[in-house]
Amino acid sequence: MEAVRERAPIERAPDRRSAPAKRWAPPKWLKPVVFLVCLLPFAYLAYGFSSDFFAGTRIFGSDPIKEIEHYAGDWILRFLVVTLSITPVSRLTGQGRLVCYRAMFGLFAFFYATLHVLIYAILDVELSWSIMIEDIAGRIYITIGMTAIVMLLALSLTSTN
Repeated sequence: MEAVRERAPIERAPDRRSAPAKRWAPPKWLKPVVFLVCLLPFAYLAYGFSSDFFAGTRIFGSDPIKEIEHYAGDWILRFLVVTLSITPVSRLTGQGRLVCYRAMFGLFAFFYATLHVLIYAILDVELSWSIMIEDIAGRIYITIGMTAIVMLLALSLTSTN
């Protein structure tokens, strides 16, 4: 009979996978600061609105309702761009530090969108449902905006944190 040779244990190459990355936790004070910074446009809007209508200063120009509407609309777009750019930027740079603020920025986009619609409905068309329906049906940009509001509503309802 042939003698059974013992085989040397197979040496495995060291595991090349890196150790799990430590998750970056923001300092406790940073989230409230980011929240307050995101509210600065609203504070300016509230100040300008109250100053225009109660003191007659015309911060928002000769047609303050339209300017306030446009101001809120501009901030919707800014927050949407920031929210949508967080993931690609974090993947390209390898830094996932902003990902923990993505939901907050998205909710602020919804906040300013809601504010924009309320300004339109209350101040611009004075809650005239017939005018609003006519505008939604007749102006494509309002139709697109209302569709976007519905989509943002669905996204904000699923953002439970």
